[in-house]
Amino acid sequence: MKKGALILIIALLALTLVFSSCNKAQNGEPSTPTDSGKLKTTGSYVVDTMKDLLALEVSEADAIVILKGYHEVGDGGGGTFYFDAASTKEPDGALVIKPTAATENGRFIRDCEQGYVNVKWFGAKGNGMTDDTKAIQAAIDSLGTGGGTVVLPGGNYPITSTLNIGDGDSGEKISSKNGIKFIGTGGGFSHNTASATTIKANAEMEVMLSLNGRISDCEIAGIYLFGNDRAKTCLELKSFSGGYFHNIK
Repeated sequence: MKKGALILIIALLALTLVFSSCNKAQNGEPSTPTDSGKLKTTGSYVVDTMKDLLALEVSEADAIVILKGYHEVGDGGGGTFYFDAASTKEPDGALVIKPTAATENGRFIRDCEQGYVNVKWFGAKGNGMTDDTKAIQAAIDSLGTGGGTVVLPGGNYPITSTLNIGDGDSGEKISSKNGIKFIGTGGGFSHNTASATTIKANAEMEVMLSLNGRISDCEIAGIYLFGNDRAKTCLELKSFSGGYFHNIK
């Protein structure tokens, strides 16, 4: 074989190997953590639940972790996180996660649109049995002063105390947060509405859902408030302006 032809074959073979390697890097499936829980190389990784995410000991600052569910795979509480090794943000159990092994620095930060949260990110189950009060309230409280959207996917969310939107007192105190949207997937006006979002009173209470003014530009929609003969008032609106309330049963 001539020398020139041999050089050409070697060059083509090298090019093929490089292309194959790049293609695998770009299209390969995310890796799972090692047995020790540490992420050994830069890349994307998969964990099943929040418990698994908390247990990770991350060794590089640019690691990406895909969470498949909060309590179990596919329950709607999953998402994508990146690890910020320098972060000391206050953990909230949904948007900012502090690994169990972390002392001061190091947080998993959820990659999501600012001002948009899902109650299932905070551990709400919507299964009709588990008390979802704390999870739903935490989702509302996570919004900034400019407000944002709290989404409640279809399901049955039992609560045992009042859910508060805003922190005003209808008098001198103005709510520190405005523009809050509390949105379900349907009010359940039809018995065949599979996606209805039901909030059910599972304990004696004066009010199920309270909008606390003075507050402005809020929206409540797509919700079935089921008093269950335990709540005296399903929805109380106090000193608001620019509110929009619709598809509420």
